Amino acid sequence: MNPCRLIPTIQDGETIVWESEAVLRYLGAKYGTQFFPQDIEKRATVDKWMCWMQSTWFPAVYQAFITIMKVPVDKRSSAGLEQQLEAMYAKAAFMNDQLKDRSFVAGNSLSLADFSFAAWLYRYFTLEIDRPVLEYLEKYYDSLCARKAYVKHVHISYESMRIPGAERP
Repeated sequence: MNPCRLIPTIQDGETIVWESEAVLRYLGAKYGTQFFPQDIEKRATVDKWMCWMQSTWFPAVYQAFITIMKVPVDKRSSAGLEQQLEAMYAKAAFMNDQLKDRSFVAGNSLSLADFSFAAWLYRYFTLEIDRPVLEYLEKYYDSLCARKAYVKHVHISYESMRIPGAERP
């Protein structure tokens, strides 16, 4: 179904959609307008944050995640990991500032922007690292953790991805 042979991929009737952000947008536009507004200005706000997640948040968290999980400690650059963590903390602090006056990423109601952001937020909060205290981001994460669906579908151990020698820092 997916020419890249990767997931996620969905088939809805004759339509095949792949790439996580495309899948979210398709499902939101077709079935979940409460999470993906029909109003173009409101939708643009959700889209903006989904693009920020893909271009800014995900790469920052992913780099640190891969270094911690996939690079043996004896081959790991401490300075390189520190740079990755600082970049990730800067993105987290940016989102913390955005959450000061709203409950969710794109406003005061749950949207696809939250679905996109929250999956990697779980990794941010569960990696064995010293994180800065970010009051609003922590409050937001706690509110997600109070949702049974978030815990069931996102709180999945990734420990099996860790290679031998990539011990916890």
